[in-house]
Amino acid sequence: MKRFLSIASLLALTGATIVACSDDPTPGPPGSSVDAGPHDASHTDATTSRDAGEVDASRDAGPGKLDATTSVDAGDAAPLDASTNDAGDASVPLVLDAPGRFAMLFGGSSQNGRGELTVVDLATATYAGRYPTTSVDSLPFASGRKPFLAQRDLGKLLVMDANAPWVVTQTVTLTGGNDVSGVAADDGTKAYVTRPSTNSVLVVNTATGAKIRDLDLSPFAAAADTDGIVGVSGAAFDTTTKRVYFLLDRVIFRAVTTDVDEVSECLPTGAAIVAFDTTTDTVVDLNGAAPGQAIDLQGSRPLGFVPDLASGRLLIVHNGCYVDNGLPHDPDGEVDDWAGVRQGRGVEAVRVATGATTWLYQSTDKFIPDFFIYADAHHAFITDRAGLHPWDPTTPMLGAAMPAWPRPAGSLSIYDGRGHVVGVNSPTISAGGTEFDVASWDVRTFVESTMIASEVFLSPRTAETNLRLSGSAIVR
Repeated sequence: MKRFLSIASLLALTGATIVACSDDPTPGPPGSSVDAGPHDASHTDATTSRDAGEVDASRDAGPGKLDATTSVDAGDAAPLDASTNDAGDASVPLVLDAPGRFAMLFGGSSQNGRGELTVVDLATATYAGRYPTTSVDSLPFASGRKPFLAQRDLGKLLVMDANAPWVVTQTVTLTGGNDVSGVAADDGTKAYVTRPSTNSVLVVNTATGAKIRDLDLSPFAAAADTDGIVGVSGAAFDTTTKRVYFLLDRVIFRAVTTDVDEVSECLPTGAAIVAFDTTTDTVVDLNGAAPGQAIDLQGSRPLGFVPDLASGRLLIVHNGCYVDNGLPHDPDGEVDDWAGVRQGRGVEAVRVATGATTWLYQSTDKFIPDFFIYADAHHAFITDRAGLHPWDPTTPMLGAAMPAWPRPAGSLSIYDGRGHVVGVNSPTISAGGTEFDVASWDVRTFVESTMIASEVFLSPRTAETNLRLSGSAIVR
């Protein structure tokens, strides 16, 4: 049985904090679906969304999950035994090359059957608009200037107005699976929709809402992944090469450990990157003279990827797997002694022109790197067992853990390209129900700088219901 990752409240993935899994036949949104906004709007397109999980109004929303954000190439990291530890130097200026125009955030409640897309204007730091809906399982996506709302429980993909992302311009009826994990739009009228429960990518016309075709991914299934499902979990479009890249997790969950990270046994093959030429919708051979056409990754169980295609690379965040120690499996034991060292966990850089892969950061700790924000070449944040660390991605070493980082910043958090992380504040209780605010935090210090909008998600909010914060996206 395959289980798909969802990004629970975060940063809440945003960086991502808690990654949850759900069993077939109703998979949750893969953390891998966290595909980030483009590094350079003139070169790269991608999407960002994650399931932030249900927020209990009586407690701190906590951080969420994995956040993919824009990046600037600084070259691949030094060897893993490097001793440098100058991560996240606040004195290094931020590179602000792809400022976002709007942030889209979705929350819904299955208790009253209502959801709401909230949109804020990032240029003016003000509330812009909202889209109330009966969908409670929706994820916002943005590919460059093109915004979308995937209504997974209603089987629809809404194309939103680029200049008013709370207004619907076209509706696409999903076929062959509703568990949308990523949307990438080309520079014309095509969009590529990924669903991890299927071995195909749905190609649609965003102007008419019509289906164009399905792209077959079944040839990329790994022999060791015996369920035969490739688990496509995200998409990114490169406007220069006219290619669209897809991330395949190729994982089967067997002998899953009950440890805090809940990982499965390592397989002979890991995740992979594949590409299609969007002018012909045919496969691009990414690995040259080597067998096959995909780039095989070193990591396992990817949580999401960050496109940096202007620099010719993708950054992949992996949850990893364990090596079986050969000891008896005791399902009632408190300690999984048979689940040994963790492998394939960390942040991997992939050069799409050559297929070369390099670890920028690796970890064998049982705490997954579920919170990841990438602002530019020298400013990022990532979590481990000790907490939230600033990280200079040009080095393999993390900075010192922040002793009391503002966890509220994590809920639906996303980097805005303007030097700030935008997220949902921890809920407060009032007579009318749970109240949520949208605020921004300085990415160099993680200190709150601006309150953008107060009391958002009005439609699904009541005194009796909890709100599931599902995802966020930045419209460039």
